[in-house]
Amino acid sequence: MPYFNMDDLDDGVRQKLKEQLEAARKAGLYDALDPKNEEVIYLEGIEETLVQYQGHFLQEQPQADSPYGLGKFKPGTSFQDVMDYRDLDLEFRRKAMTSMNRFEQNFRAAMVRIIRDQIGSDYETYTDPRFMKEEYQLPDGRLIRRGQLKSRLR
Repeated sequence: MPYFNMDDLDDGVRQKLKEQLEAARKAGLYDALDPKNEEVIYLEGIEETLVQYQGHFLQEQPQADSPYGLGKFKPGTSFQDVMDYRDLDLEFRRKAMTSMNRFEQNFRAAMVRIIRDQIGSDYETYTDPRFMKEEYQLPDGRLIRRGQLKSRLR
């Protein structure tokens, strides 16, 4: 038994879904009316699927009055082509975010080690007045004021 069944939807939702898929077919996606695409559009919405990823496949940009913001697709473009492109993008984003998270954790750990080595392991050194100044002179002569570095990172 399939997970998604159009017959389970109320008439208004079913009609809206059919309108969106028909708009995709008219925009040039030859397989838009394939029943397997109904579930994707229903669960994720036309904006999150076709509209967001259509740019790579367009022959003409969407006009102001284009239904659902769809442009004219290049001949031979299928709904599945756009979904494959979307899946590739989502996988790339996942891997990029994982790598950025790993970098951030390693960078933070390295900074903690450097700070620990400079001020020692004695807890009282954290409150030493020489580390609580309003401004710090760097070895190269530059001056950093408290809060300045934090605001640069934002």
